Amino acid sequence: MWSSAGLTRTRLFFAAAAPRLGHYRVPSMSLFRNAGIVVLMVCGVFVAADVRAAEPEAAASPLQEILVTAEKVTENVQKVPISLTVISGDTLAEQGAQDFTDVLSEVPNLAFQYGTAGAGGMGLSSSRGISIRGISGTNTTSVYIDDTPVPVSIDPHLLDIDHIEVLKGPQGTLYGQASMGGTVKIVTERPSAESFKGNVDVDGHELDGGGFGTFDSTRVNIPLSTDVAVRLGGFYSYDPGFLTRTYNDPSAINGQYVTGPPEVVNHVGANTSYGGTASLRFAPENSSGLVIEPMIMAETTHSNGFLATDNSTSNYVQRRALNVPENWTDTFYLTSLNISIDTPIGKVVSSTSDFYRDSQDQEDGSDVTQQLFNLKPVLPVVGLTHLYDERFTQELRLDSHIGDNLQTTAGLYFNDALSTYDELIQSPGTLLPGDIPGANAA
Repeated sequence: MWSSAGLTRTRLFFAAAAPRLGHYRVPSMSLFRNAGIVVLMVCGVFVAADVRAAEPEAAASPLQEILVTAEKVTENVQKVPISLTVISGDTLAEQGAQDFTDVLSEVPNLAFQYGTAGAGGMGLSSSRGISIRGISGTNTTSVYIDDTPVPVSIDPHLLDIDHIEVLKGPQGTLYGQASMGGTVKIVTERPSAESFKGNVDVDGHELDGGGFGTFDSTRVNIPLSTDVAVRLGGFYSYDPGFLTRTYNDPSAINGQYVTGPPEVVNHVGANTSYGGTASLRFAPENSSGLVIEPMIMAETTHSNGFLATDNSTSNYVQRRALNVPENWTDTFYLTSLNISIDTPIGKVVSSTSDFYRDSQDQEDGSDVTQQLFNLKPVLPVVGLTHLYDERFTQELRLDSHIGDNLQTTAGLYFNDALSTYDELIQSPGTLLPGDIPGANAA
C-alpha cells in the first residue's frame, strides 16, 4: 500500500475475489551497467552413510528420489547441506499452478514486496521483489532460470518446468552477490532421446465479475535419433479482469470538475499472455559424456489495467474524472547454450546465456498532479515508464568428487548487464483528449 502526503486516495494492490492469485505492482528504480569476473571454489562435505543409517531396514514402499541442482551439480536432495524447498513439476501440475506467483506464495518464509525489494524498476509491471526469511532490499534475492540469472521482478508462466528450488540463506559462493537472502531457481525440462512424449492442456475458468479465462498449453518431446532430441512448448493465457473503471465521474476525487454522467469501462486488469520454449539435446554415445544443449524461451504479457483499488480492497471500482486508461506490457527473451563433458578430473561445464527484457507501463497521473499543484480544473496527465534489461552471462566450472564424501566446484564467471529505466510524465495541459493513448478505445 502507498499513499502520498496531501493526497486523499490510497491505492491498494491485491488479489481479491478471484480463484487465482492476482499480480501486485508498485514502483522503484535503477540504472546500472556492470561487468566482472570472479573465481569461485567451494567444497561440500556430506556423510552419506549417516543418511542411509537413518532409514528403516524395510520400507513399506520405495520413495521417489528427488534430484536437485542447488550446488550446481545434480544430486539427491537428502545429500544437500542447504535449507531448501523443492516443488516438483508433478506438484505444479496437480495444483494447477500457471505462473511464478502461484507457486512462491505458498513457500514458507518467502514473501513478495513491491517497490522496495530491489526489483529494478519503478513501473508497476517491474517493481516486484522477493524476500526470503525476511531479508529484503536491493539485490538480496536472486532468481535463476536454469543457470541464467534473471530480474527478480519477472513472473514467467510455468511451461515445461521440471521443478523449482528455493534455496534459503546466503548463496553468494555459487550464485553471486545478489543472493544474501537466498535464491529461487527454475529448472526446465530437458529433451530426452528415450521416447516420444507430448501433451495438450486446456484449462478454463469463470471469474465472478470478470468472465471466462483460459490457460492452454502444449509440450512435445521428439527423439530425432539415439543422440539427438528436441523439446517444444507453447502456451496462451487469458486472465479476465474483475475491476471497473469510470471516467467523467462526479463522485471521483476531482469529480467537481466534470459534469457526468459517468462512462463505464468493465473488465479492467485483464491479462493476456503467450510464449514458448524450444530446446535441443545432443549427446553422442561414444564421446566421453559430451552433452550440448541450446535453448530459447520467449514470453509476452499485456494487461489493460492494474489490479489496484482506491482506499479499500473491497472497492472494485476505479473512479476517475478523466479518461486516461492504464496498461502495461512485459516481454522477455532468454537464449542459452550449455556444454558439458566428462574428464579424468571431473565434469567441465560451460554455460552461456543472453537475457533481454522490455517492460512498458502507462499510468494515470491526473489526480495526483492536480492535488500536488492545486490545478483548476483537473488536466490529463499520462505517465509512461520503460524498463530495458539485457544480461550476458558466461560461466565455466569444474565439478569433481574426491571419494564419496567430498565434492568440489571451481570456476570462472563473467556477467555483463545493462539496465535502464526511463520515465516520461506529460506536463499538465499538453495533452488533448484525442492524444491520450488508448482513450478512444476505452
